[in-house]
Amino acid sequence: MINRKFIYIFIAAFSAAAVLLVVWKFIARDIPGFSREGTLQETGETEQAVSGTDAAAGGKSSADPDRAEPQDGYPLVMKLMESFRKRQVFGSFRVVSVIVHDTAPGSSRATIEDTGTGASLTYSIDDTLPDGSRLADIRQDCIILEKDGVRKRIDFNSAGADSGKGRSGAWRGGYKKIKDNEFDLNPYRAFRGDAAGVLDFTMEVHSRDGAMVGIQVSDIEKNALLRNLGLQEGDVLVGVNGKPVDSLLNGVKACLNAYYSDDVQLKVRRGDEIVTLDYNLFWEGRGSWTPMEVLRSRAVSSLFEGGIAPHLF
Repeated sequence: MINRKFIYIFIAAFSAAAVLLVVWKFIARDIPGFSREGTLQETGETEQAVSGTDAAAGGKSSADPDRAEPQDGYPLVMKLMESFRKRQVFGSFRVVSVIVHDTAPGSSRATIEDTGTGASLTYSIDDTLPDGSRLADIRQDCIILEKDGVRKRIDFNSAGADSGKGRSGAWRGGYKKIKDNEFDLNPYRAFRGDAAGVLDFTMEVHSRDGAMVGIQVSDIEKNALLRNLGLQEGDVLVGVNGKPVDSLLNGVKACLNAYYSDDVQLKVRRGDEIVTLDYNLFWEGRGSWTPMEVLRSRAVSSLFEGGIAPHLF
């Protein structure tokens, strides 16, 4: 008969690893030997392979002086992240033209060229492209592709994905409100050096009929950054890039996929309403949080106080 004590130890160890994975997107640790080969970055009208750890951080070169030198990493976290991470490879596309209807998104259209074959077709939102990705959004200046929780932005101009580079330097605090519930956001600039301040709120599993339906955030009245980024007291995070947060493991996977995204879309339940929050990400610079700072934060410690074991899977 298995000793119950060992089961609890296993659950605690796995939970700690899961939380580290959730917050890894904000940790600038270049782990030696950790390769993200195969990731693609849009450059103009074609795509090129981006090697090394910089592929997921907006394609910044490892020679960039603004990137940190490799440091001692966390092997367990690295192995778990490698196991869960999805190597999403998008096709090579160019936006030929767009017709955007803000009041009727279903009527929007985008003509997209597959640069591999030279064929151009017109797509609507939710149509499937030749690489298996979904056309998630059509905007005046770009389109958004989504593939299994990873979102890719292709700009409607000759500069490609790099057209947004350098924009965040003019954003006070690393973010800018575009319209209601949509923001430009440089995570490294907005969250740099202040893990305790950014994570100064509480989280708890939100369940219904015994089943987890999301993670509720509370005590954010004094957290100006979260409020400025569209969150409100009592919001329940129920989805990230179309993936449900119906277990802690699924929440971990959703957040890992978000790390590889140019855009992040959050679904939160606010009272009886579902609210969509869109963040246009620009991965410039590097972060400075450490795993221990995150584990000691009020947000993470409060999550562990809520009896999370039944909601791990």
